[in-house]
Amino acid sequence: MRVSKPSSIGSCIKQLLAVWASACLLLIIQTAVDTDAPPWTISWIWAIGPQLLRAAYWCALTPGILWLLIRFPLQGPRRYWHLALHGFCAMSLSGLFLLLRVPLFYWIYDIPAAQRNLDFLIAQISARNVIDPLLYFFVVCAHLMIEVYRSLREREVSEALLKQQLAESELGALKQQVRPHFLFNSLNAVSTLVRCGRNTEAVRMLGQLGDLHRRLVEGGARLEGPLEAEFDFARDYLGIESVRFGTRLTTELILPDECRRATVPSLILQPLIENAVKHGAAQRAAGGAVRVAACREGSRLRLEVQNPLPDVESERPPGTGAGLQLTWRRLEQGYGADARCIVEKRDGMFLARVELPFAIPGNRT
Repeated sequence: MRVSKPSSIGSCIKQLLAVWASACLLLIIQTAVDTDAPPWTISWIWAIGPQLLRAAYWCALTPGILWLLIRFPLQGPRRYWHLALHGFCAMSLSGLFLLLRVPLFYWIYDIPAAQRNLDFLIAQISARNVIDPLLYFFVVCAHLMIEVYRSLREREVSEALLKQQLAESELGALKQQVRPHFLFNSLNAVSTLVRCGRNTEAVRMLGQLGDLHRRLVEGGARLEGPLEAEFDFARDYLGIESVRFGTRLTTELILPDECRRATVPSLILQPLIENAVKHGAAQRAAGGAVRVAACREGSRLRLEVQNPLPDVESERPPGTGAGLQLTWRRLEQGYGADARCIVEKRDGMFLARVELPFAIPGNRT
């Protein structure tokens, strides 16, 4: 899958000319350095001319070399045969450049006829001409480096897309987990209220239930949102649960003003709050309190959900439930090592704490 946009022809030509202009400058500098004579005595026409000609020659051949690299790549089972082919092409094109350069030198520099002999030709075949095969493989190396870079970029984009799709699927699974059983329990509670003649409470509970599911629908596939929206959702959820449990469940939500606009993963608190009710107040004869709090600590945001331990504790180690496992995975996908979820028992209470970077849209901290 190609994810990088192809450059326009004009842009490619500009980049090609820029690369070979830089190479030409380096070749001119190398020629000047190799010359023993002082700079003011150097014939700069002789120093610059051959290198301009060399750069122009290989610049014109670059598209053809790239085509050869695509047609005969240096990967795969035939890579050694292809490498030998490219070596042959490098030597052949270097020899062709030499044959073209000599008559051009005769014409450009007006070489006297007496000097147009075999000695002049041999003088051109010097150690310096080894640079031409190297320039061929300079194009080869540049092509390979670009392909490696493109491959790495495509892998990064593919991994990012896969990560986003996984996060969206887990968020969807979390929403589906909230809807069915919670709706079933809530409607049962409403029917009980109606049968008991507590119509006002039944109407209020239906309103809260409608608000809760409206928030689920309006959130769509949004992966992040303001912390204030998460607390609104938690308030509706706990309000409905309070009707179900009556005086056995009390709630406390603490959200400082500076944390209201902080960006957090959607429904990040929901599994923790659901566990707090399910394994806290619901498992105690006397009920209990669920406390949800947020605070900022420098560049970090801390979220806490606290509930009393049940009368009879489960033998399963804390933090191994599906809700907490899902929370850990979502934090790891979204923040990596910058976020964590900690659970602990302390003074008869169960505490789930989420820590992540504090960020406000448009003002990353």
